[in-house]
Amino acid sequence: MAIDLQTARSAIEVATHLKQQFATRAAHHDRTGIFAQENIDDLRQAGLLSLRISTPERLPPFTLGVLQDIIGQIAQGDASTALIMVNHYMVRAAITHHEFGSDEISRWIEDEQHDQLLNILLAEPGLRYTSRGGSAHNPLERTHRDALCGRMHAPHAELLCRIAGQQALSEIHNHFLLLEKP
Repeated sequence: MAIDLQTARSAIEVATHLKQQFATRAAHHDRTGIFAQENIDDLRQAGLLSLRISTPERLPPFTLGVLQDIIGQIAQGDASTALIMVNHYMVRAAITHHEFGSDEISRWIEDEQHDQLLNILLAEPGLRYTSRGGSAHNPLERTHRDALCGRMHAPHAELLCRIAGQQALSEIHNHFLLLEKP
């Protein structure tokens, strides 16, 4: 069962404590390529996956600045775990601010799924292409040159979706900046 963290300070202290544990595991995970599930379990148990994000109706303590501090502490211990947290909170912020979905989805996430990882909504579309390494539909390939690179390239049919996603993320970022201004 997750701890219900009430203050920004308590959440940052928990993240600082977990940083040390994650740092001792990071080399093993990097060397073996094994997913750091125990880190995710520790984050869930510590309550760091269920922090309630600030909205105009629900004021701080968990503003973008506080989440950055928490994720920064985790990143010092294990950067890959911090990346998962970033994705998780990006999706939670989009849901909380009704960027997609409805009030019902937002309430369901906050009330029943609050400590479950939500970054799968971002990762799953890319994962389905890993089994098609040589396919012309693989977004990891350059569309016109047929050469693999480290950047994601969207096929033409998905270009509008990608642009819409970038716009939504930009709006979420701007919304958080407005919340932090005194």
